[in-house]
Amino acid sequence: MSVIGRTDLISRLESGAEGNLIILEAPGGYGKSCLLSEWRDQSKQSDVTVCWLSIDEDDDVETFIAYLAYSAHIAGIDMTQSGLLNFEFSTDGNPKQAIHRFLACIERTSRPVRIVLDDFERLSLSVQRDVIPSLLARLPENATIIVASREPAGISTVDLDHRGLVSRLGPNELRFGQQEMMRLWKGRLTQRQIERLGERTEGWPVLIRLLLTASDMGTFDIRHIDEASYRDMAITTYFEQKILNRIEADLRRFLLEASIFDEIPYEAISDVLGQDNDQFMGRLEKLEAFLAPLSGENAGYRLHPMMREYLKQTMQNQAPQRYAALQKKAAYWYSVNGNHVRAVKHALAAGDEMLLLTILEDTGGLGLWVQEGLIEFRAIDRYLGPEIIQKSPTAALMRCIILMKTGKQSDAATLYADILSRHAERIASDEFLSVSCAVAKVVLAVYSGAKIDDDDVERIEQAIRQSDAILEHFEGFVLTFKCFAAHQAGRLKDAIQFAHEALKFFDLSGSVYGEVYIHLHLAMIHSFMHSTDRGDIEFKQVSDLLRRELSFDSGIKYLSDVISIEAYHEHSPYDLKNAPRLKNLVARLLRAEGWIDIYAGAFRTLSEQSYVAGNIDDALHVLDLAQEFSVRNSIASLSRICVTHRTILSLLEFGPEGIDLAAYASNAKEMDFVGDLEIIPWRIVEVECELHLHLANAGLITPSLERITAFRDRQLSEGNLRVASRMSALLALSRPISQAEADLRILDMCLAENCFGRATLFIGSALQNRVEDAGLHMKLPHLMAQLSASQVGKKALTGQEQQSLVTKKERAVLSELQRGQTDKQIALSIGVTEHAIRYHLKNVYVKLNAHTRQEAVRRARALGVLDA
Repeated sequence: MSVIGRTDLISRLESGAEGNLIILEAPGGYGKSCLLSEWRDQSKQSDVTVCWLSIDEDDDVETFIAYLAYSAHIAGIDMTQSGLLNFEFSTDGNPKQAIHRFLACIERTSRPVRIVLDDFERLSLSVQRDVIPSLLARLPENATIIVASREPAGISTVDLDHRGLVSRLGPNELRFGQQEMMRLWKGRLTQRQIERLGERTEGWPVLIRLLLTASDMGTFDIRHIDEASYRDMAITTYFEQKILNRIEADLRRFLLEASIFDEIPYEAISDVLGQDNDQFMGRLEKLEAFLAPLSGENAGYRLHPMMREYLKQTMQNQAPQRYAALQKKAAYWYSVNGNHVRAVKHALAAGDEMLLLTILEDTGGLGLWVQEGLIEFRAIDRYLGPEIIQKSPTAALMRCIILMKTGKQSDAATLYADILSRHAERIASDEFLSVSCAVAKVVLAVYSGAKIDDDDVERIEQAIRQSDAILEHFEGFVLTFKCFAAHQAGRLKDAIQFAHEALKFFDLSGSVYGEVYIHLHLAMIHSFMHSTDRGDIEFKQVSDLLRRELSFDSGIKYLSDVISIEAYHEHSPYDLKNAPRLKNLVARLLRAEGWIDIYAGAFRTLSEQSYVAGNIDDALHVLDLAQEFSVRNSIASLSRICVTHRTILSLLEFGPEGIDLAAYASNAKEMDFVGDLEIIPWRIVEVECELHLHLANAGLITPSLERITAFRDRQLSEGNLRVASRMSALLALSRPISQAEADLRILDMCLAENCFGRATLFIGSALQNRVEDAGLHMKLPHLMAQLSASQVGKKALTGQEQQSLVTKKERAVLSELQRGQTDKQIALSIGVTEHAIRYHLKNVYVKLNAHTRQEAVRRARALGVLDA
């Protein structure tokens, strides 16, 4: 393809890159993308990183930021730790914070970074309002944003213009000059002809290139430019009459038919469009003004977007039956080649509902989820309206899974019930669909915190044994379900056994997602047991898999973060360094994937950390949010945990008058602490036993010590030292001193195996007195060491060590705030930019739960971060 270098424009872009923003505004066909592509290719030789994002019309804020992060990631900037690569939850509901995380990754890059936003006119209003201003306001010094738009970009640049940080290129700059036209036509036109060409085309690059193509094909004479009627013709009419109609018939037909593709795969030229001889492929060189080759050898072509839309519309109008037939053929072709997303798009364009439903069934439904995760099906789901979801049980089941993984368990349950009702006959006759429904039912139980029905698991297992290979990938599901069910029932040893069997299967079948979720579960289980070493190994396995195989999917990493933060809190409850991160994770959990262990671990941990920090209002607010979420999504087990834990904190803070004892007594009559373990998760039994013992120690009820002791002993036999240590600590306070020694010895043994600092949280002083009154302090070295460590931890929260809540730089900013300094004054004082000051302030606000500068200073003083 003949190309001329536009060195003057490249120089202007290089100069503009020294500022913050470059805007290219011109109608289609002015070569904006070609110019930026040429600049990108040259930039690579100068060790410059170019992130290129072509904007889609339906990009919402979440999708835009995720694609923006992904464009940077594939350009070589590590975005795996940013949490932005998940296309559903990239912003955590806070676009400004998400943009901050994106730019922080850009700023850490030592090289210059150029962020190209192509087709900017397609940008949604929400992205223009919520993202672009923040992107420009916080842009680091090593970054430049380049906008290419067919329409006015609509960006407020007053401040940047004032500082000389904006460069603009419009039609006048982008049009071909006479020297460029001379080089392009390679001396075939006289100076006078070049002048007439420039006058008539106004230097419009795409039209000049089309005329050159027509000239090469012998269908254009320069005298056509002087036809009087040209000035009154629309460009499209001229294109049709003077260019397209003069191309050879088979090439013209090829262009029209190729317009059904966004990109024309090389193999599809023969398979779909029916052109498979070498001579014809060679003649495509004549269409260089229309076709641009895709990167890579024999990768295919793309049509100029403006030409494609015109050709596609022409094809639809002139040959609607042929248009529909080609769309069907393309849909089949993509389906066979495994590109389900494009297959669905072409089936929709064909208007063939039966074809669309067939393609949806061919995706493999839940089998696709097991093997590939939800990335592909989420993309498909965006195209499917409610009428298709009603008619396709496969698509409906996949939407069920998507809903569950976006924190909408109640909606998923409603849709699942509709599937069973609407497709009952088909489910009964289709073995694969029947098993898929059983799998979805069990997954729904997992995400809603209900007991997994053993009969459903057995049914899936029998179907696998009796069927052919079509169901074999569900075997990993069965083992995973057994692991979850055993863990919920407190049978940790069985859970570990099932987990290792599942890992063997997933390793053989190549299911990376299956491996990750099992390693996550093992990390959680081992964090409760004898040693943290095994748990650390499992966390590392998760981290390695995410880095090697799933770096594009940040939706899993936050699950690992929740589990690891809970485990850390169990050991060091007075260390609040993870509180800001956990606060963000909790906000995300309200509309993201989670199950009872994730929800309970996150909400209980954050509420306790807020309480430890001295903020009971924040602690109760966290639990109220969780309670609202659980009610909205019909997660009864989470609701039960939140209400119970709220009662514990209220009792500790406000005493008996702060709780509804009558309501508790009514519920407690129906509570069988041991028997319930068979039908509800052990986490519920744990928190309700804790409340029962706190109430007993406050003298408000008569304790059921035998039942709680039985629960403790059962969990101890399973290796659950977390439960054993906590229950033993509370039981030791509930019994007479003469009977407390056995509980204290079990507690000491648990602490020797694994230092669960949370076992003594809120009751350290009472335990210290109990040990001394019993004269056992010399016999319980590990317990005494833990009680001593707890005292140090509590002092740190009110003393100098509380300053670890903030970094050294953040503490310096707080000190300047205390003096009433402005951002600019603080920046000069500590030697950083004003942008860096805003960054540190944002982090300080999050860590101290403050909303203003004055409030941040007040809270810092109260917590001992600043001297009063």
